[in-house]
Amino acid sequence: MNRPRRRHRRNAAALISAVAILLVVAAFAALLISVHTVRLSTAEAEVHRLRAEAAALAATQLTLWEVSNDADLKAALARVVYEGDTSFEADPLFQIQGDLAGAAFHADVWPGDDTVRLKSRGTSGGAYYDRWAHMPMVLGGGQFETGFTVVGGTRTTVTLRNKYVRPVVVCSVQYRNNSVPVVPRVSGVTNNSFMVRLQNPSDKPVKPEKVCYLVMEEGVWTIGDLKCEAQTYTSTVTDHAWRWKGEKQSYGQDYKNPVVVGQVMTENDPDWSVFWCYGKYRGNPPSSKHLRTGKSVCEDNDRTRADETVGFIVFEKAHGTIAGVEFEAALGPDTIRGVQGWPPYPYWFKKRFSSAPQVALVATAGLDGSNGGWAQIHGATLATRKILFLAIDEDQIRDKERSHTTEQVGYIVFESSVAYP
Repeated sequence: MNRPRRRHRRNAAALISAVAILLVVAAFAALLISVHTVRLSTAEAEVHRLRAEAAALAATQLTLWEVSNDADLKAALARVVYEGDTSFEADPLFQIQGDLAGAAFHADVWPGDDTVRLKSRGTSGGAYYDRWAHMPMVLGGGQFETGFTVVGGTRTTVTLRNKYVRPVVVCSVQYRNNSVPVVPRVSGVTNNSFMVRLQNPSDKPVKPEKVCYLVMEEGVWTIGDLKCEAQTYTSTVTDHAWRWKGEKQSYGQDYKNPVVVGQVMTENDPDWSVFWCYGKYRGNPPSSKHLRTGKSVCEDNDRTRADETVGFIVFEKAHGTIAGVEFEAALGPDTIRGVQGWPPYPYWFKKRFSSAPQVALVATAGLDGSNGGWAQIHGATLATRKILFLAIDEDQIRDKERSHTTEQVGYIVFESSVAYP
C-alpha cells in the first residue's frame, strides 16, 4: 500500500520541480518580450539563463507554455529543497496551467527574493496530488559574446552567434585610419543581430575602423565566479559641457570593484551622442554604491537630443577565462590623455595574457575634463600581452583642439572572440 503512494510522491515531486523550472524560464521571457509561449529546445541551455530577480515576476500573466524536448527537461530538474503543508497567506501573483509529459497540472505562484513558492495540483499516474514546493531560483550564466568588425560611415549588420531575448550591445572603436573624431552608433538591435556605423560629431566623412563589440543578455548573472550584468533604460537626459548630471542606476547585485562599459543603442536622433558614466561625483569612477550613466554631446552647441535607449554592462574586476578565452576587467589609473598629445597611452594589464588580446571594450570612468570626451582604443596595435593602448577624444565642434586632462578608463578585454555558453 505504501509503495505506490511513495512512487506517486516521487512523481509529484519531479513534476513540481519541472513546473518550477519552466515557470521561471517562461516568466523571465514573458516579462522581457511580452510573449506568452516559451518553447525550449534544450532545457539545460535555458537553465543557464534563469534570473535571480523574482520580484520582477510581478504582474506577469502566463497562459500557455510548451515543452519540445522532455528528455532534456528531465535531465535539468532542480532539487526540491522544501516540501510540506506550508501555509502562505498572500494571494498568488499569478497562476499557470497546462500539460507536462502527459500530466495535467495547475499551479499558484508566489515569487520571493531568491525563491519561488509553488502550490501544484493535478494528476500523475492516475493519482491526484496537492503539494507545496519551495524552489530555489537559479543564478545562471547569462549568455554573451564578443567579437569585432570593420565599419565606416554606412550602417553594417553584425550577425550574432547566440540568440537573445533582450540583448545589450556595447561597442568601442580602435582609431587607426581617421584624423577626425568618431563615435560608434548602434541601431536595429534584434535577437541575433545589430547594426553599427561610425559617425563624426560634425558629420564629416569617416574612414573604416575596427569596432569591437560585447553583447550580453539583459539580466543579472554569475559566470563561474564572475559577477556580471547587463541593463537598458530610456535616456531622457542629454549631458553636455555646461551640465553634467547623468541618470542614477542601481546594480542588480553587489560588486566590490565594478567595471562599467556602455553604449547609446538607438539612433532615434540622427545627431551624435556618446555613453559616459561616473560614481558619486562627476570626477569619480563608478563604485560599489554609486553609479550614474548617460548620453553626452560634450561641447556640441546643439544640446537637444531625442530620447535614446542606453545599455550598460557591468563586470566585477577580474582576470580569468570564460569558455577557454582569457579576459581581464579592470579600472585603470588616472593617466589617459587626449588625442592632441602623444597617444597612445598605456594601461598595464594586472596579469600578462597568453597572447595579445584582440577585443577591448572601454569607457571613461568618471570625467575630469569639463569639455567632455570619450575613451578610444588608439593606434595600429590594440594591445600586447602586457599593455592596452588608449586615448581620450573630443568632438571639435566648439573648438578644434583635442587635448584633454588625464582620465580613468574602465576596460573589459578578451584574448579573442568568444560566445558563451
